[in-house]
Parts: sequence; structure tokens; C-alpha cells
Amino acid sequence: MMLPMKRSTEEIITITLSASGSLAIIPFAAIRFFRGELLMGCIDIFLILGISSIGLFVWWTRQVRVPGMVLTIFILSGLVTIIYVGGASLVHWAYPTMVAAFFLVKPREATAFNLLVMVVLIPALVQEISRLELVIILVTLILNNVFAYVFAARMSEHRQHLSFLAERDPLTGIGNRRALNARLEGFVLRQQTKIIAASILVLDLDHFKDINDTHGHGKGDQILVQVTEIVSANIRVTDDLYRLGGEEFVVIAMGASRDAGTKLAEQIRGSIETSKLLSDRRVTISLGVAEFKEGESYQNWLDRADAAMYEAKRAGRNRVCVAD
Repeated sequence: MMLPMKRSTEEIITITLSASGSLAIIPFAAIRFFRGELLMGCIDIFLILGISSIGLFVWWTRQVRVPGMVLTIFILSGLVTIIYVGGASLVHWAYPTMVAAFFLVKPREATAFNLLVMVVLIPALVQEISRLELVIILVTLILNNVFAYVFAARMSEHRQHLSFLAERDPLTGIGNRRALNARLEGFVLRQQTKIIAASILVLDLDHFKDINDTHGHGKGDQILVQVTEIVSANIRVTDDLYRLGGEEFVVIAMGASRDAGTKLAEQIRGSIETSKLLSDRRVTISLGVAEFKEGESYQNWLDRADAAMYEAKRAGRNRVCVAD
């Protein structure tokens, strides 16, 4: 059984902004209906329903990009509407609304949307306030956007860097278990719309504990790095290599049937065996191969390849075994 995917940062941000925005408008809608301001009250209700609907859409579909764009346009259009209907006194809503845009779309897109809104608002503001007040509002809005842009751009860069580090093995530089799970999960989801052949190769160094005990952990780490380089040189550009932990690695061979995956595994095994990584002994690996079966979970797919690898271990090591 597949566990539910953890929600991404973008999903959480969009859902949170939708919920907080709706809750923030509700009291004002109630006050306006109480005062008899029916038009403004109806606009508030429309905004609440629209923002909530987009938030719920993101919750159920887990799509972010298009809903984020739609929500940005919706709230900025709502901002323009309430200022034209309610007057310049409501311009203070422009500050949080424009900042919110930087959390929903890319910084450059948010900047473009916000600049357009400022231009559209000028005719409504110039009729009610002095030129000096208009300049002050525009300057502060521009500064508001500059600061938000710098913050959003830096945060995006920082998040991408952290995400990269979180999915990299620090010793070998290849993907780790987290990156592997994400890749396999994405592949299985795409199989629902388009069937693509693929095989998993699980490989494990033979007698690696003995290597560490005899030559030291520093030499063991060097062997792991060298094995990574050898495997990387044997796989195709469309394949991916990950380190599960310790001396165990996984190759995802995209487009490879069981036979093609087995051939690749034998090629990798032979390359490791003939490489003189140690002067006093051969370094060998055992491999398990499993082709993806339609309808199975990625964890079951990985488990089958892992079981085949352990079968190779039991059969004498330095060999390839294929899952049924």
C-alpha cells in the first residue's frame, strides 16, 4: 500500500494563504452587511468563495502552478474592484495583497502583476487624494514590491539549495534514499497515463565489512566513490544512480525491460570485477534486477529487486539475479 505523499511547501503556502485570506475577509463582510453596504458585502462574499474554492482545489488535486496563478489574478482583481467601488481609503489592502502574490507565483511574475495593478489603480486614486499622497502611496508600494521581490528570490534560491543538499549523498554526490523514493513515486504516478518499461538494479558490494576492517574506513569510503564512478560510466544518460546507504546502490534503468536491465547489470558487475580497486583482493558486487509490473507500488518494485540481490548473495556473490 502506498503512503500518501507529503505536501510540498508550495501546496502548504497556497492553502494557508487561501484559508487566512478567507478568514480575514469574513469579519469585514459581516460588518458591511450589518451597515447596509450590500455591494461591498457581496464583493467580500465573492472573494471569500473564490479564494476558498482555489484553496480546496489545491488541497484535493495537489496542483499548485495554475491555481497559484489563478489565485494571484483573482485577489489582485478583487483589490482593484474594492478600491474602485469602496474608495481610496481601502488602498492599504494593496500592501498585503501584493506581498501575497510573491508567495503564489514566481517573483518576476508577481512584480509584473503588481506593477500592472498600480497603473490600473492610479485613475481611481487620483480622483480622491492629492498628487503628493498619490506619489507617497506609489513609492511605498514600489518599495513594498522591491523588498518582497528580494525576499522571495533569496528564499527560492535558498530552498532550492537546501532541497538539492537534502537529496544528495554527501560522500558520493549521487542521489540518496529520499531522492530515490521521489523518483520512483513520480514514475509510478506517470504509469497511470502512459506505460513505460523500466527496471531497477540493486547492487551491493561483497564483503565490504572485511574491506573496512582490513584497510580502514577511509579506504572503504574511497572504494565507494570509485564504485560510484564506475557505475556512472556504465549507465546511460537516461538512467539514474542512487545510494541507499552503506554499500548498497540503486540504478533506475528507464525504458529497460528485464532482459535489458539484466544485460546492464552484468556489464556493471564485470566492470567492477575487472577494476583493480584493491591490490590484494578483487572487489565484487552482487546485483538484483526487477522490471516494473503494471499496478504495483514503487516500494514493492524496489523490494523485489532488493530480494533478488540477496538471492545473488546467497548464491555465492559476484553475480546477477533477476526477480520473477
